Amino acid sequence: MVRAFCFKGVGMKSAVLKSMEDLCIEERPMPMCKEYDVIVAVKVCGVCRTERKAWAMGQKDLVLPRVLGHEIAGVVHQIGSKISKYYVGQHVAVSPGLFCGKCVYCVSGLDHLCVNMRILGFHVDGGYSQYMLVPGFGQEPYILNEIPDNLDFKTASLSEPLACAYNLISRLHVEQAQNIVILGGGPLGVLSALLSRYLSKANIIIVEPQQNRRQQAQAYSHYQFASYTDAWQKLMELSKGLGAEVVLPCCPDSTALSSAVNMAAKRGRVGFLSGLTGTLSLDNTVLNIIHYRELDLLGAYGCSLADTQKALQLLASGAVDVYGLQDLEVSWQEIEKTISNLEPSDHIFTYFIP
Repeated sequence: MVRAFCFKGVGMKSAVLKSMEDLCIEERPMPMCKEYDVIVAVKVCGVCRTERKAWAMGQKDLVLPRVLGHEIAGVVHQIGSKISKYYVGQHVAVSPGLFCGKCVYCVSGLDHLCVNMRILGFHVDGGYSQYMLVPGFGQEPYILNEIPDNLDFKTASLSEPLACAYNLISRLHVEQAQNIVILGGGPLGVLSALLSRYLSKANIIIVEPQQNRRQQAQAYSHYQFASYTDAWQKLMELSKGLGAEVVLPCCPDSTALSSAVNMAAKRGRVGFLSGLTGTLSLDNTVLNIIHYRELDLLGAYGCSLADTQKALQLLASGAVDVYGLQDLEVSWQEIEKTISNLEPSDHIFTYFIP
C-alpha cells in the first residue's frame, strides 16, 4: 500500500513507519537540541534491504512508530551548549549504534554488541527526515564521523554497510583464500567483493540470478553465475575439487546456508551478513558436512564505531571504489514505493535525498 501524504503540525518533514506497509509523510516539530545533543541536516540516507524488511514484516529491533533510515550522511545543523567536538557546517557520516560504553562488550571494543544498544532507525528515529537528533545522553555524542573532503554524501553514507561487511570480512581471513564465493550481488555482496578484492588475491565468484546485477559484477569479480550449479562447476575447476576457503551468503534465501556449506572446502569459513527469511530446516546432511569438513560458521550483525571509521578511510583512499556502479536517487514521493520493492534489479545502491 502506498499511502497518501498526511501533514500534521509544522516543522520538518519525516517518513514515519506507523505499522507494517504503512509509511506516512508527516510534518513534525524540529527536535529540541539539549546541551549534549547535535542536530544533523540529512543530505543522504541509504535505503537497504533492512528497511525493506522492516516495512514488509518488521525487524527484531524495530520499535514502532519509527522514522526509518540508518545509512546517514549530512551536515551538522545545530549543537548543544556543551558540544566541543563538532561544529555547525561539519560534514558527518552517522554511525547508527547508540552504545552505552560501559558493558562488557563496549569495554572490549565490540560496541555493536552492546547489551544496552539503541539503533537509529530502529529504537530511535533515523534518517528519513530533513533533520535528525543525535542524542548525547549526558555526554558529547560519539557516533559522528567527519567525512573526508574528497567524499560526497552518497559515498559517505555507504560507510555503514561497508562497515558491516568489514566486521565480517576482517574475521574470515580472506587474505589466505584462493577462492571466495559470494551468494548475492546486492549492496552487501558488492561491498564484500570489493573488500575481498582489496584484501586478497583470491578468485571471486558471484552467484546472482538477476542479469543486470551479474553484468555489473564483472567490474569487481572474476566470475559471475546465475545459479549455484554453474558456480559450483567453475569452483570445482578452479579449486581442483577442493571447494572455496570462504563462502559468503549475502542474501536472505533460506537455501543459502546449505548451498554455502556445500561449496566450502575443508576448514573453510562460511560467513553470514544477511538474516535468512522463510523456513529453514537443517537436515543431517548439512550438519554432517559442517562436522566432517571442520567448517567455521561466522555471523555478523551491524558494525562497531571503529568499523565505520575504517570504512570511511577505505572509501576515501579508493581502496574500495564504488564509483560507476548503478544507483537510484529517490525523493519523498517515491520513498514508500521504493521501500516496498524488496529486490530491485536495475541498480545496486538506493539513496533517499530529503
